[in-house]
Amino acid sequence: MPNETKLKAFDLVKEWATQLITVASATLVLSATFYKDIFSASGVAKHPNYLGASWFLFLLSIVLGIGVLGALSYHLNEVKSACHLDIYSGSILVTALGQLSSFGLAMALFIFFIAASMASGGLSNNHIAPPKLKKKPTATMTVTQSPTSTITATRH
Repeated sequence: MPNETKLKAFDLVKEWATQLITVASATLVLSATFYKDIFSASGVAKHPNYLGASWFLFLLSIVLGIGVLGALSYHLNEVKSACHLDIYSGSILVTALGQLSSFGLAMALFIFFIAASMASGGLSNNHIAPPKLKKKPTATMTVTQSPTSTITATRH
């Protein structure tokens, strides 16, 4: 029974690392895809250092997540029986804490970038064109009675 628990703990760490890799990758891809929309009306992104730092930390989180998966595989291969498995072994613990820390800090910086940009008007809606109203044609007719009786019609 304890062996099954240790194997399930390894599976849990593997899934956790995989999920963080997936979320970090998706955040990088989506934020890079919509990078143009992050620019302000002047064409300069507000607070670009926060965005750049978050991207770097997301990349670091992905690399460390791959390191977690490698450390898990190495540890599973090296032990003689499941009773010697330990998710708190040095290489697993260091890479897992690094991945979690870099991901958490990256997400905090990214959220701070979005909030700071929105507060300072840095996120633009320039790509959305306002609807154009069509002017309806109008006609005006003026009738004047005079000894010569003229009728004037103008169209605007």
